[in-house]
Amino acid sequence: MAMNMISSRHLILAPRLKFADFKDSTDEVAKWIVEPATPAAVQQTVDDLDAYIAAEGPFDAVMGFSQGAKMAATYIVHKIRQDPQQQRMQPTFKCAVFFSGSPPLDLVALQQGSARTMDSEIDGEVIHIPTVHFWGATESDDPTCGPTLNYLCNAKMRHTIIHAGGHEVPGPKDKTSFVAGVEAIRQAIGQALLQR
Repeated sequence: MAMNMISSRHLILAPRLKFADFKDSTDEVAKWIVEPATPAAVQQTVDDLDAYIAAEGPFDAVMGFSQGAKMAATYIVHKIRQDPQQQRMQPTFKCAVFFSGSPPLDLVALQQGSARTMDSEIDGEVIHIPTVHFWGATESDDPTCGPTLNYLCNAKMRHTIIHAGGHEVPGPKDKTSFVAGVEAIRQAIGQALLQR
């Protein structure tokens, strides 16, 4: 999968691509969560992300597709729990874009031996940065994954795009969703800039 990015300060998390900083088009670093998630594997992924962000960041935004979105959300929640005051004042990411995103893993529960994914009915709104959520109306992998992650994010700062496709990033064949998505991302970036 080849991608070209305009900005150099966004962290991309996606299956197969894993995670990469596109400050130049050849810089790739691979990381993946193996299912079922073990505490050691997830902690190693979080530690690797910490090291990568410390070395290559800071990043203004994170963008994830599928399990990449799940890892991005897991990482954001981890950082919030680690230092809530710091994340309110100076979040690791100023905004996030999730495509077909599964809800984050609860790292506290995972460390206690339970592989629990977070749910807004139990956990409430836990992500308080501007977010954009895309998922397909015909999502077949897990029809609840987009909405579940969506409701874990602050309602005043989340933007939701439900496109006509399935487990995919909307493209030019769905022009309405594509244009709406671009506008939602612009709005999220605008909200992030206002929070400085």
